[in-house]
Amino acid sequence: MSVVRSPERDSPLGPDLSFLNGAVITQVFLHEHAAGLVFESDQGVYEWYVEEPLLLRSGGSISRLNPKVPISMAPLLSLLRRTVDATALENDGTLRLKVQRGIELECSPHPTHQVWQLTGPRGFLLVCMPGNGPALWIER
Repeated sequence: MSVVRSPERDSPLGPDLSFLNGAVITQVFLHEHAAGLVFESDQGVYEWYVEEPLLLRSGGSISRLNPKVPISMAPLLSLLRRTVDATALENDGTLRLKVQRGIELECSPHPTHQVWQLTGPRGFLLVCMPGNGPALWIER
């Protein structure tokens, strides 16, 4: 595998994740110190794995979810079987997902920890690097 795109400092946006638009969230999972979602789309199956706190906005309320505090992750279950309406990835690694019925997830970068990664078909790997924004690897 090789890095095919690292952050460009003059652009506010990271790699395009619009291929997730229309994907259905088919699994919500929780590990000892991480959580994640599985997306199924026409492009294949993608798994998003997050290790640091994130925000979930729904119906005017904001929940702070922390994978290291399992009970805090319960609101993530509301995403099961919902469709992704929109995605945005900023150059600093902030990931935003808008899901059916106005639910939004936001996961910001951390200066010293890898916060999240997205894996997919054909060796696709997108990682929010510590203090350095997103980096994308694919098989060539």
